[in-house]
Amino acid sequence: FALPIGHLQEFDDAVSWLTPAATSTQMEQSLKRLGDLLGFYAERPEQDYGVGPDVLWLTQRQYGFVIECKGKKKPKNALIKEDHGQLLVSAKWFSEQYPDRQCVRVQVHPTAKATGQAMAANTYALTFEGLGKLVSSLREVLQAVCSANTTSQKRLRFCDESLRRHC
Repeated sequence: FALPIGHLQEFDDAVSWLTPAATSTQMEQSLKRLGDLLGFYAERPEQDYGVGPDVLWLTQRQYGFVIECKGKKKPKNALIKEDHGQLLVSAKWFSEQYPDRQCVRVQVHPTAKATGQAMAANTYALTFEGLGKLVSSLREVLQAVCSANTTSQKRLRFCDESLRRHC
């Protein structure tokens, strides 16, 4: 962007559908765009290839975040066996496609509760509350970085330092 504030506008547009009101398509696309903005290689394998997770974020070397979205579930409903099973199938697909990477399973869900039958150990729940906190923190960092009256190189260092403080 010619002006640093353009990055903030892009961010706001990218995360605008990370809400319970979003359709599945809107939510998945927003998560993909958020992954891109965070520096991951991000894609939507299920939509693009007909197999795999709703959203996939890959780090440069070691990890892959396999993300399944269940944003339309009612907040009082826990993650159930069938929903977690879908995530496990996506994780299996990931391990076949990327045998050299570690899979981090993430379920976007209104609550961080799961039924005992779901057997959701080693799966992370990304709730709307948690997603909101993440977006808010990232926006705060981006706002500060975009507002900094400095060179692009110093802005990158400032961004790195700010992100580390928020982690």
